[in-house]
Amino acid sequence: MKLKVNFENNHHILIELFENSTMEKWFNHFFKANNKCSYKFNDGNIYIENKAKFNMQTDERSHGWSTIKNAISKIKEMGFDVPIEVPDNFNYNQQLLNELHRYYTSNAVWSEKQNKKYFDLISEINLGVHVLEQYTDIQVNKTFTENVSPAFYHLQLNEEPKTHWLDFSNEDQKLNYTYFDYDYAYIVKLDRSILGKCVLQSFEEHDDPREKDCSGRLGSFGGFWIELDKKTKKIYESQKFIEWCLEYKSDYKKLPLEFPIGYVSFFTDNLFTFYNKKFLNIDFLK
Repeated sequence: MKLKVNFENNHHILIELFENSTMEKWFNHFFKANNKCSYKFNDGNIYIENKAKFNMQTDERSHGWSTIKNAISKIKEMGFDVPIEVPDNFNYNQQLLNELHRYYTSNAVWSEKQNKKYFDLISEINLGVHVLEQYTDIQVNKTFTENVSPAFYHLQLNEEPKTHWLDFSNEDQKLNYTYFDYDYAYIVKLDRSILGKCVLQSFEEHDDPREKDCSGRLGSFGGFWIELDKKTKKIYESQKFIEWCLEYKSDYKKLPLEFPIGYVSFFTDNLFTFYNKKFLNIDFLK
């Protein structure tokens, strides 16, 4: 099974997918999805996407915090409890944002199906949290990962709202723990289609990797990253990351770090030049 990522002037990147039952399931599912809505090529910058949704006319910190406060007020008016004390003004506390984000992840699944108004309000909290996280008082780990700055390409299905979800069984999810099993120059892995946080985000935000919503990939919307260097592994093997794991009594090689799906086996030009090439489509090849 292969993915051929096509660009203008016959340039392409060839990805060899790993031969296992999980990847066969993934390949067949997104082969059909690709025929319906195709893929798009982007940088995967979630913050920019969230910031754009705010359409901010004022300072984003005050706007983000008022969005959270207003949502909490409306949730309480509906009769729901919000067991988190929030100050009148944003206090730049990352742990408070972690609590607010966990409130969202703990209630998102049931409310999306059973109470749309409540789901929309907790989604506003989630959106505000993601925008405010760049201003918190604890930025050491985040600054560290930004300085290491792994390079990657992000490809995802070009659909909104996202509908082509593929659930992973417990057996499938074991692949979340195999990142260190491979040493290819250009590994390919699933993106962060996670309700809560991946391990790397928990590290950046000084959150507890043992929490229920700090997970590996429980399924996939079809998006994946092509790693252009080995800097992600450099982060995971760094003393700073290992010490953070030990703080929470965790072994870094036993956490669901990434979900590898294959590796780049061929490319027509220096991989870093594809940023400047026009993306066309993806062929799914048996």
